[in-house]
Amino acid sequence: MAKPQGVIDLHPIASLILSAILGGAIGLQRQAAQKPAGFRTHLLVSVGCCAFVEISRLSGDTRIAANVLTGIGFIGAGAIFRAGVTAHGLTTAASIWAAAAIGMAIGFGYPSSITLAGATTVITVIALALSDSAFDRIFRRKAKVSVLYAGEPAAVAIVQLLSSRDVQYRASDEYMVSNADGRRLTQMHFQVALPHTIALSEVVREMAALPGVQTVSANEHLPSN
Repeated sequence: MAKPQGVIDLHPIASLILSAILGGAIGLQRQAAQKPAGFRTHLLVSVGCCAFVEISRLSGDTRIAANVLTGIGFIGAGAIFRAGVTAHGLTTAASIWAAAAIGMAIGFGYPSSITLAGATTVITVIALALSDSAFDRIFRRKAKVSVLYAGEPAAVAIVQLLSSRDVQYRASDEYMVSNADGRRLTQMHFQVALPHTIALSEVVREMAALPGVQTVSANEHLPSN
């Protein structure tokens, strides 16, 4: 039955608002975790997908909705990057994909799918963030690192490297030494705790390549049986 003239179809408006709420809820957790794709990205992805599905539904052209998934793949790929041998951003890419799916479900008008997918996604990203934090605290690998370097810039570079690699550290000893040329060097010992995703050898190799660093040695504390 045709709608009376002058009556506004509230379904698209309600769908866009709901997709903004659910997409934003997912994005809030990613924003709190200081991820590159946060509140605005997830909200816009969800709303955009919902809008495209509404256009597809009203025009009868299903190709519009199908092509949305291709575009979301490019956005998700942009959130993934590599640091050494470790890939980062996979969870963010997956959450973007989930926000897109929620937006599409809202656009097509599947209430049970919307409720289940939205609640599951929000709970999952929060629960996994908490479990990752606990796992990281328990299973960080402990090691002792000794660095011989020359100059304050080298010390700053060492600390910046450890921080950028999410390595917790504490300087235990520091003293001055002289090499064969009579040049004054600094010997520093660190107690470090490495995430389970980073190899000690990788950190040592990167540290040894820093300007001003002369030698680096490390010993990992093996857990007792």
